[in-house]
Amino acid sequence: MRTTVTLPVELAQRLRFKARTSERSVSSIVREALDAYLAGQPPGQMPSFMGVGSSEITDLSERVEELIDEAFRRRPT
Repeated sequence: MRTTVTLPVELAQRLRFKARTSERSVSSIVREALDAYLAGQPPGQMPSFMGVGSSEITDLSERVEELIDEAFRRRPT
């Protein structure tokens, strides 16, 4: 998956410098940093109202996270 992140200029410069001096890609450093940061975080929780009601979507319970992600992507910012 590709994600775009906006960084302050100084942080972006430090990141590129670290990538050059360690002979690694910027992406690999960012992935490692995010993995380390998120390792200590609890997994996301589904809202308590999930599963209430009925729907004509037969695979809703299997696709709930995907459908929520789609709904948030459609929201105006």
